[in-house]
Formats: sequence, C-alpha cells, structure tokens
Amino acid sequence: MADHYQVLGVQYGATQAQIKAAYRKLALKYHPDRNPGDTDAEERFKQVAEAYRVLSSGGATFTYEQFSQPKPPSPSSGSPRDRDPYFKRNKARARKPPEPTAFSRRTKIMGSAFMALLVILVVAIPMTLQVYASIHNYKEGKALYDRKQWVPALKQLEYAYRGVGVRNLETARLITRLMTENLKFFNQALPHISRGLSYSETAADSAFFYLKKGIALKNSSRFDEADSAFYSALTKQPNWDSAYYYLGEVSTFGKQDYENGVRHFSHALEINPDYSDCFMGRGYCHYQLKNFDIAVLDFNSFLKYSSKDRGTGFYLRGMALLETEYPELACRDFLEAEKLGSKGGKDAWLKFCQ
Repeated sequence: MADHYQVLGVQYGATQAQIKAAYRKLALKYHPDRNPGDTDAEERFKQVAEAYRVLSSGGATFTYEQFSQPKPPSPSSGSPRDRDPYFKRNKARARKPPEPTAFSRRTKIMGSAFMALLVILVVAIPMTLQVYASIHNYKEGKALYDRKQWVPALKQLEYAYRGVGVRNLETARLITRLMTENLKFFNQALPHISRGLSYSETAADSAFFYLKKGIALKNSSRFDEADSAFYSALTKQPNWDSAYYYLGEVSTFGKQDYENGVRHFSHALEINPDYSDCFMGRGYCHYQLKNFDIAVLDFNSFLKYSSKDRGTGFYLRGMALLETEYPELACRDFLEAEKLGSKGGKDAWLKFCQ
C-alpha cells in the first residue's frame, strides 16, 4: 500500500485543508490535459487522486493511519511507573537517590550511649544470674555436706557449676573430697578432678587435685596412671609426705614392688617422722622382703604412734616374730589382735599357738 501522505507530500496528521491544498497543486501539475501523451504524469495524477480520496474521508483516514504509521507504545506495556502519568512527569526526579539523613552530634552520642547500655544489660544480667546461682548452690551443697547428707550434697554441688560461676574451684574441691573420701565413687570422681585442675590457679590447688586423682586411679587399679598423678602432685608441691605415702601404697599393694615401697615410705617418714601409717607400710614391705627383724622394728613404731588399725599391727608383728629368735612372743600379739577384733589374729593363734 502506497503511503498517501508521501504521495501528497504532507506530514502525518495534516489537516483536511492542508491535504486539499496539496491535492489541488499536484492535480494541476499532473493533469492529463496539461501533460498530453505523458503516461508517467497520468499515473502520477491517478496516485494523487487516490491519495486525496482516501485521506479526505475521516474513517478511511483513521483506518489508514492505524496500519500505515508506526504504532505508539501500548499503555499497558512497561512497568507500573512507566504507565503512571505521575511518574512519567517526574521520571528524572524519581531517578535521583534519596538524600542521606543527617543526624546531629548530640543524637549520635545519645544513640551510641543507648546501644552501649543495651549491650551491657544483655551481657551483665545473665552473668549476674550465673554468679548468684553458683554461690547459692554451693552454699546449699556445703550445708548438706556438713550434715553428712552425701548424695543430696553431691546433686546440689553439681548445680553450682556455672560458665561464670565464682565458686567453681571450691565446688570441684568439695565434690572431689565427697566422692573420694565419703562416697568412694572413684571412677565418677575423675571428671570432677579434671574440672578442678582446669579451674586451679595456684600450685597448691593443682597439687590437691593431682593427689586426689592418684587416689582415685589407685582404687580403680590403674596403678601406672596413679603413679604419674602422684609424681605430678610432687612437682607442684615437693616434699609432700602424703604423695610419697600413696606412692608407697601403689608400689607395695598394687605392683608388689616392695623395694620401691620401702623407698617411698622412708621418704615420707623423712619428711614427717610421726607419719605412723608409713611404719605399717614399710614394715609390711620388709616382711615380704624377709627382713623380719627390721619389720618388727617398724611394727613397734606403728603400735607406738598409732591409735588406729592396732589389731592389724599386732597381727603383722606377730607374723614377723614367728620368723625371728623370739617366736613365743608372737602368740601374745595374736591374742591381742584377736581382742581388738582382728580375724587374722584369731586364726594365727589357733594355727601357731595351741
């Protein structure tokens, strides 16, 4: 289809008057009477007449323009902002980034202070509650411990452990005593001893927990580990008679290493000459090593200084006397051991003295 606007030489959207004027001008120029025998002028005249006929009709013009002209963008295309006249009119303005909000120096200081206070409250309140709970549970557990209510004391003390508890070291120390000395829960005591070592701040604290660890391991028949724990206690607190005594017990009754037993018990006695239990242990080692006269001397010292386990002391001295030049003195010790409730003394008297 020919472009009738171009044929007439008018712009798109020209008025009827403009179209009519253009038609008259071109019709006169290309009219056959003025151009006889010119077929090109005749064809051009026909095109001009057809263009004028089409464009001079309103409905035809609309139909022609609808299909011949480039279509304007559809109102429904594009984003909601492109379809909204308000945003079309303010397109350049809408593209500008928002201006940053400016705060005064006083507002900034107050905001910073508020945030700092908020952080302090969020951190301080839980810490305060943990500290209070640690103190409260420890006191409750200690009161139960003093009343010899061992199991309730243990449960309450376990509650005393807190992430920021101020009584964690005291709690671990008291639980360790409770489990190794009162309840005899040796294996169960080991985790608490490890916690106590982690809380320890002084060499004395560490020495205490290493000693208790050695006792727990010894009573669990883990003798090599017990040895190591007692030596660790001695590195923290040298010349500790109790550590040497327990090393003697491990050597004597755990490993049957009587020579090392004698050495450890003797070292403890050098530190504390009144440590009567060491005389009993060393005397037993000498008995096993067949040093019977020396064993009798150690048992004499034990019976002189000790007020406990005397029945066992008389029985062991009697067994040693049987191997000396004075076996008749053994029967007297066996009778004394029987009086003090020693079953071994009674059996020995029936076996050797009747």
